Amino acid sequence: MKTNSIKQVAALSVSLMTAFMLACSGNNYTAFKEAPAQPVEQPPIAKKLERPSCEYDPVNYRVYGLLRSFYLSGGGGVNGGVDLVSGVLRSIFLGVEWTTFKMYTSLAVYNANEMDSPAVVNDDGVKKSNIKFSLGAAIGGINTGVNTSSKVILEDMVMSAFEKNLKNVDKVLSSRPRIWETSVFSIMSGNKVVIPVGTNSGLAVGDKLNIYKGDYEWTDASRPCNSSRTFKTPDGEPELIAQAEVLPASVNLSNTAILKISNLKDGAVIERGDVVRFKEFAPKKKGDKARAPYKYAVRVEEVSQMDIQLDDGQKIEMTPILKGLLEKAIDQKFTNYFIKRNATWSGGN
Repeated sequence: MKTNSIKQVAALSVSLMTAFMLACSGNNYTAFKEAPAQPVEQPPIAKKLERPSCEYDPVNYRVYGLLRSFYLSGGGGVNGGVDLVSGVLRSIFLGVEWTTFKMYTSLAVYNANEMDSPAVVNDDGVKKSNIKFSLGAAIGGINTGVNTSSKVILEDMVMSAFEKNLKNVDKVLSSRPRIWETSVFSIMSGNKVVIPVGTNSGLAVGDKLNIYKGDYEWTDASRPCNSSRTFKTPDGEPELIAQAEVLPASVNLSNTAILKISNLKDGAVIERGDVVRFKEFAPKKKGDKARAPYKYAVRVEEVSQMDIQLDDGQKIEMTPILKGLLEKAIDQKFTNYFIKRNATWSGGN
C-alpha cells in the first residue's frame, strides 16, 4: 500500500477511535461503589480506634497500568483470476487489502503495603487486522462483485491487551505462596463482625476463618499504608485470639460477609482492624465441586498512556477510559487471582 493510503487508513482509524470515545463519553466508568454495611449496634466491650482506612478496609494488591504504544501498518494481497469456462465465465478475481494494528500495555502490581518496588511487572501486546477484500466474477464481459471489511475497535484491543497482562500476572503470583487475609471492618452485637469481602472473593457459608490481634506498627510511621508493617509480638506474627464462621446472612452479600465469633481467647477484645485469615472451607457436600482459593482484593490506582502519535501527526488519547477498561477486564473474570475493590468504606465502627 502506498504511503498516502497508509495515512488515509491511519486517519480513518483515528476518526473511528474519536467517534468511539465520544459515544462512550456518556457511559459510567466510575469506580465500583460497594454498599456499606447496615448500621449496627456497637457492643460496649469493643474499642473504637482511629486508624488509617487501609488497616480496616484493606486490599492485598495495588495495580498501575500503562498503554505503552500503538502501531499500524498496511499492505495489499492477491488480485487476479482464473479462466473457468471459456466464453461463459471468463474469470474469478479476489482483491485483498489489510491494515495491521499492534498495541502494547504494561501492568505493575504492588503488594498493598510495600510500595517501594512492584511485586510483578508484565509487558505484553496484541495484534489485530482490519481486512478489506473484494470477490467477484466477469460473466459475459460484465463484472459483478462484493466488498466487505472487518473493523478493529480500539477498546477491544485495550481489553485484549489487559487480558494478556492479567493472565500473565496470575501465573506469576499463583506460584508464590501467600496467606489470604483481610481485616475486621465493623463490630456487631451478638458476637458478630463484618469483613469487607464476600462471595465475589470466593467466601461461602460455613467457611472457617481465624481472627488475630492486629496490633502492629508501620516500619515508616510517616507513610502508613505505604510501608511494611511489623506485628508487636516476639515472632513478628499476629496473635490468634478467635475463630469465626461465615453466616448464612452473608450468602447474598457479594462484597461483605458477616462472621460469627467463637473460641474467643480469655481477656481478648476484637477491634476494628484486627487481621482475619483463611482457615478452612466449609465441609464438602455430595456433588459439590472443588473450591478454588479465595481471590485477593486489588485496587486499580492509575492507568496512563505514553505519548502516541501516528505518521500524519495525529495523536491517540485514551487516558479518560483506560482505568475503566482495566477495571472491566478484572470484573469480566479475565483473572482468577484478583477481585476488584475500588471504593473506600465510609462509616462503620
